[in-house]
Amino acid sequence: MASGYAYAYFNAWVTIGAHRLGQFDLSSKGIAFILGFQDEETGGFYSHPKDRKPETKQDIMVVSMCGLACLYTGEIIAARKAGHWLKKIMEAQPDFPNRLYTVFSREKGLETTPSANELFRQVVVANSRNDQAFFNPGIAASFLCRLYQTTQEEQWLHLAIRYMQFAEIARDDLFRLIRAGKVGWAASLLFRLTGNEKYRAMAIRIGQNLIELQSREGYWSGSVKDSPNHDSTAERVIWMDEIAQVVN
Repeated sequence: MASGYAYAYFNAWVTIGAHRLGQFDLSSKGIAFILGFQDEETGGFYSHPKDRKPETKQDIMVVSMCGLACLYTGEIIAARKAGHWLKKIMEAQPDFPNRLYTVFSREKGLETTPSANELFRQVVVANSRNDQAFFNPGIAASFLCRLYQTTQEEQWLHLAIRYMQFAEIARDDLFRLIRAGKVGWAASLLFRLTGNEKYRAMAIRIGQNLIELQSREGYWSGSVKDSPNHDSTAERVIWMDEIAQVVN
């Protein structure tokens, strides 16, 4: 995936990493930068480095990760706004859980007629055998779980469970994708919060698949298979750590 629409997503990762390392001089600058992407009208975060127009897209992946960065840095009001954006996106879904549409703009609302070259970005199909952006329900549910932990507001936990209904009916092919890691993360969080064994089983299932996808040298590949990828490997280590916490 090119950096284009994921620009704020990558910056959110850097901000979270700096904050976890105690480098607050960096994380404070990072979150100030990220907050400049938030749409005050919708609560979402723009998926473009500069554009802030009515037609500028806002993606589940970007909004959820920026919302998580807000939680880490204490920007709870901004995080709640992101939660309300995800609620609006869910309420607008026309065929959920069979399909999850993932892109919104103020001009069009939820975008449900993606062009051929935007299919991967804009819709996830539960019964697909093709490569899908299966991380979308996972990152939404994970952020919402963390928002619930922070605020103790039940609506966010219920909404996280709702997003994960897509994963519950998804074809097995999607669980074998490397992109399933965030779904495993969400499942591990939901097991810890609800005690429901189905989430533990889902997390373990994905963890086992990720182990099978790991190279003998220890790395995970990205979009180019059998090639070391630092970003992909770093993410997989985080998801495996999250999943391992519910195994024992």
